[in-house]
Amino acid sequence: MYSKSRVKLSFLTILLSILSFNHAFSFHLFTDDWYQIIGFLYFPDILRFYYEIHPANFFEFKIFSPIFQFNPYPWQFLGFLLKVISALSMWPLLYTLTNSRKAASYGCLIFAVFVVGIESLIWPSAHSSYIIIPLINLGFYFWIQSSKTQSKVNYFYSLMLFCLSVLAEPGRAFIVGLLIPIWELLSLYQKLNLKNCIFSALRLFLFFVFISLSTILVQALFQTASRSGPLLPALLSIKFDNIVTSIMYPLFGWTLLSKQIIYWATATFLIINTVIFVLFIWKRQNIYKIVFFLSLWVLLFYLPNMIQNFARLGLGMESRYYALSAVGVVGLLAYAFSFVNLRYINWILLLFLIFNLYVTNNLLLKYSISRSIQAHNRIWNKIDQDVPKGEIGSVFMFTGVDFTLRTSLLDWKDTIPFGVRRGFTKKEEFPIMTNDKQLIARLICEKDVSRHSPFFGDIIQKEPIPLFHVHAWELKNVELENRSEQEREGIKKIAKCL
Repeated sequence: MYSKSRVKLSFLTILLSILSFNHAFSFHLFTDDWYQIIGFLYFPDILRFYYEIHPANFFEFKIFSPIFQFNPYPWQFLGFLLKVISALSMWPLLYTLTNSRKAASYGCLIFAVFVVGIESLIWPSAHSSYIIIPLINLGFYFWIQSSKTQSKVNYFYSLMLFCLSVLAEPGRAFIVGLLIPIWELLSLYQKLNLKNCIFSALRLFLFFVFISLSTILVQALFQTASRSGPLLPALLSIKFDNIVTSIMYPLFGWTLLSKQIIYWATATFLIINTVIFVLFIWKRQNIYKIVFFLSLWVLLFYLPNMIQNFARLGLGMESRYYALSAVGVVGLLAYAFSFVNLRYINWILLLFLIFNLYVTNNLLLKYSISRSIQAHNRIWNKIDQDVPKGEIGSVFMFTGVDFTLRTSLLDWKDTIPFGVRRGFTKKEEFPIMTNDKQLIARLICEKDVSRHSPFFGDIIQKEPIPLFHVHAWELKNVELENRSEQEREGIKKIAKCL
């Protein structure tokens, strides 16, 4: 009976994941995806940046780039698999936290349709958060189980999973080093005696030894410096308003309520959590411990992002920066639903899931304007048609009133999609993307001109480029209009050699 219910839950989780992810299956590669794939295929020495900051994502692309290459379908299917695995990993996490099968089951279903942090799934270069979510969730499961059963095997599993998460994504997973001591101290406070103190102290000592060794290993393998220096002063400058503005989107953004409402709802939520902590200190009850811990999960996993000023202003609820915080939000929702009367829960949960499916699909539909395979092909087919076959040493100029749409479809991809279509494998072959007419004039008239590429860095253009190799397009409503002749006339007036 139990195994049948697990199969049913797994099936529903996969089905809901498909329904919430379906538009993303038709999304093309995005910005860094192009850089990483072509880097692994032809220019591995350029990828040091990705290797240092997102090791898991680096190795993901290292493994799959030779297989998938620039085919977007398997890359998006990989994101879908990560979504399913992460959703299913909510069950062990919530079951061991709450001791409620209902909360654990609801957590899987809610996570499958939840929009918060979905950018981390639909953008292959941002998969790293969803790679470590199952590791962290299972790590907590084994940690808590090892405490309940005093199992050395479960304790070892938890240490291994936490260490793997730190190795995979050190910049985010290190928050485990805060959450584990917090959970352990909260649990110890409930049953405070000398034996438990010694037991917890030993567990935490070994935990910190393993986490420290993982951190040292990360720095040795990836040659990254510790960022604790700039982190602490930045965190100390955070104000209450910054906290509210930052976490109001994962907490309540999915409700589609106004910004003002979710701001005050978040402020109220934080105040209530202070009361919950006081109630826990007073009554030592599990319900207060669970709610307080999951609330901290939401905040702490976003905290490292707040060293960047833009992150303090809050981001869209779908932002990759909220992916790990989403686990805490879903945990709170699932735990709340577990207290609803059985007579009403099925309808309430059904309506909740349908609403969230609508929110997620509506957002992905908006993304599809610039992310769909159809939009990508329409743009780059036009460019490929307008540029003569066999032409090497070109300049591409992109303009358009809608800056966000233009950067998404054109600028952020550099000229890599064009080079891939033409079979270029040398960095000098790829067209130069620039709107700097002074630079273009120099490229036409001079030799050995230094010019910058977003991916390749600084390149010396040895030979002058003919004027007819300058191509320009204006983006209008996901359509390109060729403006090469007009731009060439303008360049003639600047280039002294013409």
